[in-house]
Amino acid sequence: QAIVAIEQDEERQRTTIDKAIAMLSEAGYGVDGIGQMNIIDGLDQVARLHDLHDLHEDLRLLIAEQIAPFDAELAAHHEQRRIDLIAQGETADIGGLRLQITSIADNLHHRMVMLNDLVNDWRAKGIKFPHDDGIRPGELLEWEANLPEIEATLKQHLVALERFHFIER
Repeated sequence: QAIVAIEQDEERQRTTIDKAIAMLSEAGYGVDGIGQMNIIDGLDQVARLHDLHDLHEDLRLLIAEQIAPFDAELAAHHEQRRIDLIAQGETADIGGLRLQITSIADNLHHRMVMLNDLVNDWRAKGIKFPHDDGIRPGELLEWEANLPEIEATLKQHLVALERFHFIER
């Protein structure tokens, strides 16, 4: 009975390893040779690859949540870089990519805050915009590209508004 219980436990562990191998292989991780390892080593290797997979999933979510709303092409570029790192396995510099993605996301958010502050300053001076909320992430790059023209137009409007207030007084 004890031997049968041990054999069933071993079979369950092998099944777990096989399922993990299939999932990790489908995700692009190198799983060659894990099926031939003894159970302890196989489970250890699967656990390490699962930890690596978790790091990649965190990166994928960071890209999707922090960069994609601003620029889909930039997000796709970094997602491809992340996917390319999967092939490198445990030797990949995931930390370096995470640092770059975090820096880009911080920069984009900082630029959006600065632009929203500028728009709020304009509102405080009497400029009315068709929307009451701030600039959204998807609009940031377009606003930045058109900022010189917007500033020139608003300067004219502010001069006209100042003249109106002067005449009104």
